[in-house]
Amino acid sequence: MIDYLSLRNKMVEEQVIKKGINNHDIINAMRKIPRHLFVSEPHTIRAYGDYSLPIQENQTILNLLWLQK
Repeated sequence: MIDYLSLRNKMVEEQVIKKGINNHDIINAMRKIPRHLFVSEPHTIRAYGDYSLPIQENQTILNLLWLQK
């Protein structure tokens, strides 16, 4: 079984905080949002990586670089 909570926390530590994002609201939101629930089954394991993934309605869940802007 995949430990999505650990993957999410690792994402926050390595992709959000280490990149200099220090807004507590953003950090707390990223810790709470289960990104793997927004992507289709073949992509769930990749949901916490630093890249965009397809979601429903021909939309995309963004990579985390947009947080830096």
